[in-house]
Amino acid sequence: MSAVIKRPEIKGVDFCVDENIWGHRLYDEQFPHLTVLEFLGVLGSNLESPLRLQGEQGGSVMFKPQRQIRLRGLLFNNPYVESIADSAISDEEKWRQWFEHFAQGATGNGDSDMSYLRRSFASFDDFAKAIELLRSSSFESRSNKRWSSKFVFPFGPDALYEDLEIDSRGKMSNDRRFFARTGELLYLMLA
Repeated sequence: MSAVIKRPEIKGVDFCVDENIWGHRLYDEQFPHLTVLEFLGVLGSNLESPLRLQGEQGGSVMFKPQRQIRLRGLLFNNPYVESIADSAISDEEKWRQWFEHFAQGATGNGDSDMSYLRRSFASFDDFAKAIELLRSSSFESRSNKRWSSKFVFPFGPDALYEDLEIDSRGKMSNDRRFFARTGELLYLMLA
């Protein structure tokens, strides 16, 4: 009596073709606006020689993405700024309450001392309006993404930063959930 061995059936080989052309770096579920932001981040790190690969035989590209913890914290990890601004307390008390709340959510990565903001704005209400204005330019501002994975319109180089995962101890690592390296691939293709 002999056993019949059935070969597994492959119903689609699209992934094999994609991998042979693009490698593992092309992620077709990445939103186009995030691909552009990721590309601009790589480009912004190479302004001295944009779209030029370094080295011989194919070259390479090196870049160090920005993190912009203070900016992100102010825009996306600061849900109490509106309620404090709307309260009927003195300007001094608004600032005191806001500093207290913000310090509780600070990561310790450059966002611990925010006292310069008090000197930069004439009133707390002006500060709250500036936050509201910048938030209005954000992508998916009302989404349930974590605050370290939200992005603003790239008004300038300081508005370009990478997707981060920040743990409860404040340790940061780049996350490929929303920046899946498709923007890096776009840079390499244009170079």
